[in-house]
Amino acid sequence: QMELTQEQLNIIKAVRDGVPYIKINANKSIETKFTHKVRQSLSLISLAIFAVMATTAYSGLNQMLRVKESNTRHNLFLDKIQKTYIQLNKDFFYLSNASNRNEYGQTINSFSRDSEPSHLFLITSASLQNPMQLIQHPLIKINYYVEDEKLIRAYQNSFNQAPNTKTKKRALIDKVDLIEIRFLDNKNQWKEQWPPVSGSTKQGNNNQLPKATEIKIHFADQGEFTWLFTQ
Repeated sequence: QMELTQEQLNIIKAVRDGVPYIKINANKSIETKFTHKVRQSLSLISLAIFAVMATTAYSGLNQMLRVKESNTRHNLFLDKIQKTYIQLNKDFFYLSNASNRNEYGQTINSFSRDSEPSHLFLITSASLQNPMQLIQHPLIKINYYVEDEKLIRAYQNSFNQAPNTKTKKRALIDKVDLIEIRFLDNKNQWKEQWPPVSGSTKQGNNNQLPKATEIKIHFADQGEFTWLFTQ
């Protein structure tokens, strides 16, 4: 029976334990015996692990950034839609049936909506703020219309419109796909125009206000919102 040297026993023990064999010579130098195949395999495994970790980290970061961007856009949209509703609700709350005159001196209805899709409605309201208590008419004429996919609110400080009166307008919300409006009359029937028309004759008082106004706003990427304003 062959007697094994101590070095051979160390090699066998190292192989059995699954660790590289390390030989310490007389000069206390350390020599690690790895085969070329083992070193190559370890390098490939390390690269594979790094690639998986890097891909996972990038995918997670990219997903997080997309979610953050989407949430930011949605929060901005909700802020705009809430402000739009507040402004509309305020204008309808202070509705008036007082008629006024245009720049040509013609009497116009206090509340009107024609068949032009981009022209939503023209109303008379007392919603103009006057914190400095300036001398001015308490009522203003407000025009809502759609322009370049934006809901526009326009008004003039002068109640009876004078020539060359400057119009102030503000875009309330953008990316509007479609706006549908209908009005509830005194017979609880919905009308697409106001004042209600029958043939070429307008029915009822020109300054009559609808009992309720329903506004439905469609957005291509945010669905639709339906609001009901009562008088």
